[in-house]
Amino acid sequence: MLPYRSRLCVVYSLFRLSFIFCLLQVMTACVPPVNYELVSDPSVARSSDSTNPPAPPTRGIMSSLRTKMTKGREATSLDMDLTYITERIIALSFPFDGHEAAYRNNLQEVAQMLKSKHGDNYTIINLSEKRSDMQKLNPLKVLEFGWPDHLAPPVDRLCNICKCIESWLNSDSRNVVVIHCKGGRGRTGVVIAAYMRYNNICASADQDLDRFAMKKFYDDKLGGVTQPSQRRYVHYFGGFLSGAIKINSSPLFLHHMVMYGIPNFDGHSGCRPYIKVYQAMSPIFISGVYTATNNMTEISIALDPCLQLRGDILIKCYHKRFRSTTREIIFRCQFHTCAISDNRLVFDKSDLDEACADPRFPNNGRIEFVFSQAEERIMIKRQRISWNYVQSEEENGYEEKTSG
Repeated sequence: MLPYRSRLCVVYSLFRLSFIFCLLQVMTACVPPVNYELVSDPSVARSSDSTNPPAPPTRGIMSSLRTKMTKGREATSLDMDLTYITERIIALSFPFDGHEAAYRNNLQEVAQMLKSKHGDNYTIINLSEKRSDMQKLNPLKVLEFGWPDHLAPPVDRLCNICKCIESWLNSDSRNVVVIHCKGGRGRTGVVIAAYMRYNNICASADQDLDRFAMKKFYDDKLGGVTQPSQRRYVHYFGGFLSGAIKINSSPLFLHHMVMYGIPNFDGHSGCRPYIKVYQAMSPIFISGVYTATNNMTEISIALDPCLQLRGDILIKCYHKRFRSTTREIIFRCQFHTCAISDNRLVFDKSDLDEACADPRFPNNGRIEFVFSQAEERIMIKRQRISWNYVQSEEENGYEEKTSG
């Protein structure tokens, strides 16, 4: 039983998480079901206008199980990594690529191991795509919170994950939670980092070893969170939890996107960029394709009419190859409108997913977004490009515009 002060702290933190979650739900009341692939939507606007189990591992010691499976003569190896981060928090990861039969066999082995060691006192939090084979193992033990790999989760989902972990662990001292992810370890890193933030705000003295074990796992096995947007969202979560970032359900209106420095994607120090905007993981806007040449230092793009945004936003910028249906990602960034305080948001190269490690994006390059609180027209003293769209037989159906 936790001391009274610690129990009071837990209750307060759970209340605050519930409060944040409810407010964020209000902000994204029309959020559709999870879209793991972020597929294109033809309706997107193209703007012109109780069992006593054996004792768990020793506190603070991380025990790791790795297996390789071979089927017949075919080498269908699949590395599974099961690690006790703490006595009660377990990380389970599989590589994205691998033989499906080997993956299902490994899942069955994991389920048998959990049952033998913890009885019914375990629950699995799935951070990757929902799978029927996981549900077949024990539907009552699997909670689905998945989101696309390499991206940050919506803030309300991150809040809900941490709330579920804390509620489950507090409901019975024998309970353990398994954080499962098939693919890279970025999503596991985001959840561990966010839960460490939560644990730091409400932690008793007997949790010091748990916090140390989580940090050691985070640093040694995950290497930290590598995607800038994922790091940004962990920071957002800490800000919402501490009160440093205030909940605001009012929308913002995006008027301009300015790209300083021209990426070299065409081999001639130029590129043919277009952008795609998502709100709550659902596409809401696609721009036209434009040409940026080596004699330009910046592109200032005006969205007319402006684009109303609220909550979790994802913006992808692509380079479309000339006379080809193929494209390459130039940069990707995610942000939450509550974190924007002065109507301007600037991302350096190190803040942009993909671009941060791409030599084709200039080292001094940056992206600026200009917002307003209302649907007013904003002019900036730079070269301006309006997004235009016309029907075409090309893959994206865009009219190309060249800035002089």
